[in-house]
Amino acid sequence: SDAEQQLTRYRQHFANGALRTEAEVLTIEALRAQGREQAAASAAERFITQHPRDPQLARVRALTE
Repeated sequence: SDAEQQLTRYRQHFANGALRTEAEVLTIEALRAQGREQAAASAAERFITQHPRDPQLARVRALTE
């Protein structure tokens, strides 16, 4: 999808950017919207492991329920 391509481009150009975690969450949402539940769940698990104190953690967990 176009959103997924844009998010990938963002991550490539701004690997340590201020919106890095937001881009990861949006990627999870895009995967779910495409019906790619397993990919979304895997991405959510990685996010939870890598960012256990991120303010968006509840949002990510809600996406996997």
